Formats: sequence, C-alpha cells, structure tokens
Amino acid sequence: MIVDVEISRQVLRDAVLQGVLPEAEADQLWAFVGSRAATTPSIHIANTLYHLGGPGAVYLGIQWQLREESITCRLRRFLPGAMRELVENRA
Repeated sequence: MIVDVEISRQVLRDAVLQGVLPEAEADQLWAFVGSRAATTPSIHIANTLYHLGGPGAVYLGIQWQLREESITCRLRRFLPGAMRELVENRA
C-alpha cells in the first residue's frame, strides 16, 4: 500500500524530541526528502490545460470544417462590422 504523507521539519524535530528518531537520522531524512522534492516532476493545471489545448484546437477546427455554414450563421451577429461584411460577401 502506498500512502502520501507530508513531512515538515517540525514533524522530524518532534520525532527526535520524543525519542522516535535519532537526530542524525532526522537530518539525513530531511536532506533526502529535500533532494527528492527538487527532482520529482509535477503536473500542474496550467501544464495540463496547455497540452489539452492542441487537441482541443484540432477538434474545433474539424468541427468548423464540417459545420462551417451553420456555425458562421450563428456567429455573424457577434462579429465586428468589418468582419461581418467579409463573411457575408464570401458567402
């Protein structure tokens, strides 16, 4: 079984004070955990959204190609005047 536990320096100090862990081992453990934290990759929401954006853009592009006329008709009212004229003249 794998359990994620957050270890702070204070927890290690408390373990030393209660005699659970020798001070030298607490220092070694803290150094080890600190070195692992710096090298462990992490995935953040911004990273995830960035990588999902590419396939999302491809999906939207395909949908636009398949349903261009119906989408363009619905979106015309939101376009600025000059862009609206370009779209209407193209159709």
